[in-house]
Amino acid sequence: MFNLNRVIYWLVLFLAFELSLFAAYIILFNILEVKNPFEKPLENPVVQLAKKEKVQYPKEANSSKMIAP
Repeated sequence: MFNLNRVIYWLVLFLAFELSLFAAYIILFNILEVKNPFEKPLENPVVQLAKKEKVQYPKEANSSKMIAP
């Protein structure tokens, strides 16, 4: 048949390995604040709307000749 001690040994070893991976994930992405490659970067909602509506800004907005009111 099978040896129960060996099954328990491999199960504990596997769970310890999984726990170490989870701990590494927590340390890297939450404590050290490394940029997570799996998350999409959040974009400004105004920029998203402008891209969606394809808004074109006037050239005068970038001009240095404009005078503030």
